[in-house]
Amino acid sequence: MTMRALCVWIPNWPIQRVWTDQPERKKDILILQAVGSKDQKVVAACCPQARACGILPRLPVADAEVLLEEKTSETNPFPKPKPTPSNEQNLPTVQNRLVHFETSQPEADRQALLELAWDCERFSPCVGIEESDEPDCLLMDVSGCAPLFGGEDHLINAVLSEMRNRELETRLAIAPTVGAAWAFAHQRTSESPTTIVSEDQLPSLLRPLSIRYLRLSSRTVHSLEELGLRTVRQLLQLPRRTLPARFPSELLTKLDQLQGSMPEKIIPERRPECDEQIWESEETINDRTTLEFVLKTQLDQFVQKLLPSRLGVRLLSCELTAFGQQSLSIQIELLRPTQSASHLLELITLRWEHQKLPEQISRILLRADQTSPLSKRQSKLFDDTTLQPDSPAFDHSSSKSSRTHTSKQDDKHLKQSKRAHTQEQQALEHLIERLHSRLGPEAVARVQFAEEEQPELAVRFVPVMASFRSQPLSPPPVIGFLKRPLWHKQTPVQITVGELTPDGFPHDFQCDKQRHHIAHAWGPERITTGWWRHDYIKRDYFHVETRIGLHFWIFRDLNTQIWFLHAAFD
Repeated sequence: MTMRALCVWIPNWPIQRVWTDQPERKKDILILQAVGSKDQKVVAACCPQARACGILPRLPVADAEVLLEEKTSETNPFPKPKPTPSNEQNLPTVQNRLVHFETSQPEADRQALLELAWDCERFSPCVGIEESDEPDCLLMDVSGCAPLFGGEDHLINAVLSEMRNRELETRLAIAPTVGAAWAFAHQRTSESPTTIVSEDQLPSLLRPLSIRYLRLSSRTVHSLEELGLRTVRQLLQLPRRTLPARFPSELLTKLDQLQGSMPEKIIPERRPECDEQIWESEETINDRTTLEFVLKTQLDQFVQKLLPSRLGVRLLSCELTAFGQQSLSIQIELLRPTQSASHLLELITLRWEHQKLPEQISRILLRADQTSPLSKRQSKLFDDTTLQPDSPAFDHSSSKSSRTHTSKQDDKHLKQSKRAHTQEQQALEHLIERLHSRLGPEAVARVQFAEEEQPELAVRFVPVMASFRSQPLSPPPVIGFLKRPLWHKQTPVQITVGELTPDGFPHDFQCDKQRHHIAHAWGPERITTGWWRHDYIKRDYFHVETRIGLHFWIFRDLNTQIWFLHAAFD
């Protein structure tokens, strides 16, 4: 099988990582500073608005300060005294934006990228990050994964949608080699953020590629450009045997990896496993109050282990062991992952409410049988892919005019509505989890549609937790203009009909000693089941309207020629 590699490039990742952790900084001119040579503070990264002021990475902070002072003087005829930049230091406003300096944190950037790679394991079993001192790319081996998503175009759009939900600006590419995927993701040849390159297209697309996309060191790139070598085509025209003597070995390695003549593996980043939490003591527990106190302490310590990886518990096992008795073990299942020790304790105590606990408990075991990443995304009112004012590519010169269309009052109302919706959703989920713990897994159920032609079997009740884990079936489609009623009788009621019209439906019918005269009818709609079924169903359904405006769903059993009332329309 030909390899298919997917590269997700997150431009200016340190800045986007800060924006993810501190969304309020999107309104500022954000500059990350680090200590360079000779203990001089330099710019490590900066936002697009800072670049518009002439600030670039590796620029001394003192020079950046001068550029900002010039911009401040242009916008403010009475500039404030020049402050000394430091962490958490705000400079005067530039074009109505505060200037914020913050210390660069490469380790935090790398850890956040690792966590993003862990969360992307649902797209590929092999997800890693690029080998670099300051990585800003995710690499995935998606060989054989595309059919699960309906094709490579659907796969790459699913990854793009995930990144947009996290409010990350990204560029993605799928290609036959890791090097090619990396190169096409970084090459801005079109406005589209996604690129898919087939194996047949690869040779022709690689030749005009700039050598800057070979992942070479800056020193090697500079040497090649001094010799006039600027494209892959020019490198391929040189005799291969002469390259090792003139250039570092990385040149041939990256060139071969780009074309696929040398394999390149993606090292997957695996999520660390969570340890169990065990409490043991020679002093046994004999009452519920003490048990709950010890359990709360152990749960607090247990969830602390989940904090660095931003994981939440989805399935928790709790086991009590007593001297001379069998262990008591329960499982707590949740709709959403959580790191709340108090919520987990509440669910455990609800499960034990009607159980006799063992005496002389000497050991408590807590184990997360299933964990999931905590959701970081906010619910959106609209699934819109247009650039927002805080997006790096947004043109702020036109933002003032666009803001006239939305008042501050509307923004406040929208935020309140989102917050209320989120709180209602969380309250409902917590209620379901409490009922599930107290009443048992089979007591809390939901309606699920089934792909079934026979109407009374088209819906079923399934446990909420089970239906949440599985993919719910979609409701059966509406055929033509015929609509389905919102409710129907589980067992159709036999009715007495009068004379039939030429169209096959009765003039009237009697049900529960009440006669209904039919004014209009739609149908018939024939519903049959397979011959292999024990009860072979063959029916002609009619949607009828009576003279007084009532709507019913009636059918004739073609096996017995008996008429039945199955449902009434609201």
